[in-house]
Amino acid sequence: MLPKTRIFSALLLGIGVALIAWGLVAPSFVHADGRLPLDLEATTYTLTDDNGQTRLNSDPEAGLIDTPITRQLHFQVMDPANADEATLRAGDTFLHGREGEAGTEQERLLSASVYSFRIDRFSGQVLSDVAMTSQLASPTLNFSVDGNWLKFPTDAQETSYQVLDTTLRQSRPADFIESVEIDGRTIMHYRQVIDNANVAESFADPSNT
Repeated sequence: MLPKTRIFSALLLGIGVALIAWGLVAPSFVHADGRLPLDLEATTYTLTDDNGQTRLNSDPEAGLIDTPITRQLHFQVMDPANADEATLRAGDTFLHGREGEAGTEQERLLSASVYSFRIDRFSGQVLSDVAMTSQLASPTLNFSVDGNWLKFPTDAQETSYQVLDTTLRQSRPADFIESVEIDGRTIMHYRQVIDNANVAESFADPSNT
């Protein structure tokens, strides 16, 4: 599992770039007072590591191969929701190879998970246990989160925030790096660094056994 974990961590290093992109399009996704809007259309983040490594589900005996790895994080706002809180459902997939070059999307799929949880619309704080399903017909797993996911606070400061890492199923700090002006808008850049970890020591899962 460790090599696969390292792929996830490498992709997470791209979050700083993703956050800059988010800042540029934020007016389309954020309520006028900074709340997560209830009428938010389904939204997808895509991160690609061109120098990834993985084992293929179709040929696990082949060992590690060098291949681009793409992470797609798709989420939408669900009921129940009110003025202060909302329910989010997020689909998280990892694929190997390039689209159109490495087979169908199903053949490229490395893993897929679906998460459901409650979120504070202002702070981005996760308010409930996260319910996760990672295999067809598998039972739902629940784990607790102390921190944010998918949204930073409306009044984000030059500090560190605990942000969920779904591979660890735990929060790790995302540290403030800098703020930059782009098209007259202040963009705050945070970076989350994930140290090496053997997740099998924290929980049992078919992907880490």
